[in-house]
Amino acid sequence: MNDIDDYLESVKIAYSKPGGSNWPAKGRQISNTFITLAALNQLRQLKEAKKAKTDPEIADLFWSTTQIRYILTGEFVIGLKILEQKSKKPSIEEISEGTQNFLNLLKIKAKEDPFCLKGSNKLLSKSQAEEIENSTKWQSSNKQAIKKAVVSASALAWAFGYDTYYTNFMEIHGPYELGEERQLIVREYKFDWVKEVWPEAPELPDMLKYYLIYGNGKITLDWEMHHDESSEMTLQEYAAIKVIDGKETTILDNELEEIIEKNSQIVREQVDKVNCLPILDKIRKGALLVFLQTKCLADELGQDWRPAKEVEQCILEKGLDNWNSTSTKPKDPNAVASHWITRFDPRVALND
Repeated sequence: MNDIDDYLESVKIAYSKPGGSNWPAKGRQISNTFITLAALNQLRQLKEAKKAKTDPEIADLFWSTTQIRYILTGEFVIGLKILEQKSKKPSIEEISEGTQNFLNLLKIKAKEDPFCLKGSNKLLSKSQAEEIENSTKWQSSNKQAIKKAVVSASALAWAFGYDTYYTNFMEIHGPYELGEERQLIVREYKFDWVKEVWPEAPELPDMLKYYLIYGNGKITLDWEMHHDESSEMTLQEYAAIKVIDGKETTILDNELEEIIEKNSQIVREQVDKVNCLPILDKIRKGALLVFLQTKCLADELGQDWRPAKEVEQCILEKGLDNWNSTSTKPKDPNAVASHWITRFDPRVALND
């Protein structure tokens, strides 16, 4: 199998599982209005970057592997295929080449198993994982609180990123085998650019990191970052870290409850705020979340990362119609996977 076949197999595995909550709306209700413009922007930025930078340099401009994955199964492939169907530009060959270029970046960032076909998302080398194990101040006395803290951080990423674009703010990687049936999972939450989309958001740490060591079982991650654990899995030790202005500080057990309550309150307020937004403003925020995915790439190219004026025009002209459109997507998970695979394959035109 080649990279594109591996990518499609990985997507098939992930999409065969039950979907998310579709909050505040289904992805298509938000992105169909600007999907072709976002895809063209991503293709243009990638082409321009490749003229001046090496692939490893470009890969460093994406903070997570999941960002790259969500670009491919978000706007990039489908958006370009819609354009190809309408105007034959870009060609299927260009779409396939662009997809391969993004997959190459993914292979650089992931140390192994870049397509999650073995159930992992490994960004650290074995020695880096062992360094975390040896240098971290581990705790074990308040496992219920750390679990709630992880849930509250994930809820923040979801509330600020919608059900569709939360990967702007969240990455899960591992499992890293540490010996004696111990496995390390790292959960990272990047909040230093929340205000780019939600300028009125309260102050948060630039990043939260949770190191979790499990034993007696198996953990798997897939393309969509579904986190599956075997029933016998047990949390053994953990560490919580906040990052502010580049400085890492350990979060102690006695601080966890306050953080959980603060995060939960922010989530409630953010959900209420989004639910009260007019439909077109929900779509506008969705556009910002999509274009945020390549912000660092745009910054490096000296360009404004925000959606162009054409996006706003499309929202005004088509936003409500797309929001109210219906879908004939099948409901059976396996049928859903097959439905999407044909759309995510860059080598096949939409009307083939």
